Formats: sequence, structure tokens, C-alpha cells
Amino acid sequence: MPGNCLKKILIPLSFGCLALAGSLDAQSKLETTRTTLKTWIETEKQLAQEEAEWEDEKVILEGIIEVINSEITILEDKIDKSQEEISKADAKRAELLDQREKLKSASGVIQARILKLEKKVHTIYPLLPEPLQDTIAPLYSRMPKSESDKASKQSLSARMQNVIGILSQVDKFNSSIILDSGLRELEDGRQVEIKTLYLGIAYAYFIDATGDYAGYGVPDEEEGGWKWEKDPSMSLAIASAVQVYEDPQKASYINLPVTIR
Repeated sequence: MPGNCLKKILIPLSFGCLALAGSLDAQSKLETTRTTLKTWIETEKQLAQEEAEWEDEKVILEGIIEVINSEITILEDKIDKSQEEISKADAKRAELLDQREKLKSASGVIQARILKLEKKVHTIYPLLPEPLQDTIAPLYSRMPKSESDKASKQSLSARMQNVIGILSQVDKFNSSIILDSGLRELEDGRQVEIKTLYLGIAYAYFIDATGDYAGYGVPDEEEGGWKWEKDPSMSLAIASAVQVYEDPQKASYINLPVTIR
């Protein structure tokens, strides 16, 4: 009897323990489920937040990419234009180099021409009439006597201007009749004032105040200057020519003899 009672007590107790154990297990699973669910919800929130942030960053990045692409396009245009400008500059440089070579060649021709003209001026200078020498003396003094002369360092244009200036004066004198006065030393050592009538640069007549000393002069290459010949027979004609030159109103036909040498 007492044994049966104990069994009756133990069986309900076992069922109670089992129920309690089942309840605890279910509660543990519920807690696990809740924890998992909470973690999942938080993860989803975080993912949603990160996705939203990414969308914002994506918009910003797309804007940056668009700006970069625009700058790349601008840079490419600038590069194309720069290359075009470089090509133009290269072409211009080639053109300038070609022009420089042509100028060098032309300068060589001009320099050779100037040297030839300067040499000619040096040759004829002693044979020019003295009044003409006095006129061109400032220009002639600037002409180089040789290529080692400091004057040869002048620019080609300056040297050309000198030559042109001299030749212009020579041409002007040669196309004119010029009367010049000055002292001349005679063979006996006396100095007399004479008047010289130049017919260009190739012939001249001279006479003193008395008419006793008269004659003509011509340039002489052998003597390197002018050679004067006395010829009293010319005095009357020369005196008349000088008078007409000094007073054109007394113009008349005058026969001046010319000696051909």
C-alpha cells in the first residue's frame, strides 16, 4: 500500500518535470528565435541604411565622373588644338628657316656687290675733281679700306647707303658744270688764285686773274690724280666761259677746245 502511493506520487512528479523541461526548452528556442530575429532586423536596417548611403554616394560619384569626363573632353580638345598649333608653329618655323637661308644667300650676293662697288669707289676717288672729293669726304671716310678695317663691321645697309651716297654725288657732279676757286702752286713756286671750270668729272679748264696762266686738266690714272697742262692759247675762251658761268645774262656761244688723250 505505501509502495503504490509512492508510485502515484512519483509519476505526476515526473510528468511535471518533463513539462517543466519542455517549457524551458521551448522558452530557450523562443529566446534564440527572438535574438536571431532581432539580429536579422538590425542587419536589414543596416543594409537599408548602407544601401541608402550608397545611393547618395553613387549620385555624388556619378556627378564627379561626369565632371571628370567633361574635363577629359576639354583637355582632349586642348590637346588637339595644341597639336594643331604645334603643327602650325613647326610650319612657320620651317618657313622662317627657309626665309633665313634665302636672306643669307641674298646677303652674300649683296655683300659681294657692295665690296665690288667699294673697290670701284676706292679706285676712282683719286681721279675725282677736288671739289667733289671735298663733298664726299664724310661718306668716303666711313668706307672700309679693307675687310679687316673696323668700318667693315658696319651693317650691309649702312655700307650700301655710303656707296649710294657717294655715287649719287659723283653722278650729280658729272652731269653739271662746276666753277671752283683756289690757290695753286706754279712751277716757279709762286701761288696764284685760279678759277677752275669743271665739265663733269672728266675735263676742266683753269685760268688766273691775269689770264696769263690758263690751260686744261684731265684725270690721269698713271699719276693717280689730275694732270694740269698749261695752254695760254685757251685763255680768252676760258675767261669768256667763266664770265658766262658767273653772269648767265651774258650767255653766248663759246668755242672751248678739248684735247683728247
